[in-house]
Amino acid sequence: LFRSQALSAAARKILDDYKVPGAALSILKDGKPIWRDCVGVMSTATGKPLNDTATFDIGSISKTFNAATVGLLVEAGKLTWDTRAVDVLPEFQLSDPSITPHVLMRDLVGQSVGFGEDNIMNYNSRYTRKEIIGLIRTLPLRVPFRSECAYQQFGPIVATAIVERITDTPWEDFVEREVCGRLGLKETF
Repeated sequence: LFRSQALSAAARKILDDYKVPGAALSILKDGKPIWRDCVGVMSTATGKPLNDTATFDIGSISKTFNAATVGLLVEAGKLTWDTRAVDVLPEFQLSDPSITPHVLMRDLVGQSVGFGEDNIMNYNSRYTRKEIIGLIRTLPLRVPFRSECAYQQFGPIVATAIVERITDTPWEDFVEREVCGRLGLKETF
């Protein structure tokens, strides 16, 4: 038995507990929405309630889309989770060249290479993917290779470039067609 009022109440409590201003939520079954709710506000300054036409900045959710694109290529047999990054993207090099040949797709999307967060990859960055991949060789690893999941952008950006190389398609186009299209996300861009 599906209880939408209980689900909406639980969603509101989670947002309150974590001080999240608002969220648009939905559950799909067999590709069709069976529950949707807009919880909270669009702006804490105005208090305007969130509505179903609100637009959200994707931020780090793009890392999930990135992992999905890699998973689709694994499923299609175009690479494996154990494919070495340098086998597809020879220009990829770390500051410690002895580690470079050991970096696998799973390390990139799992953020276990050892990178730390650096300013060249913030929202205001003007570097291209190619430039970022070239700069990676100058960045020190912040934690030992595969010692932990170290939140950052560099592994995912290398995985993005690998998806582009394998598919010969811009990553954004591949995501829109193969992820958003399959999920019926018609207003996602």
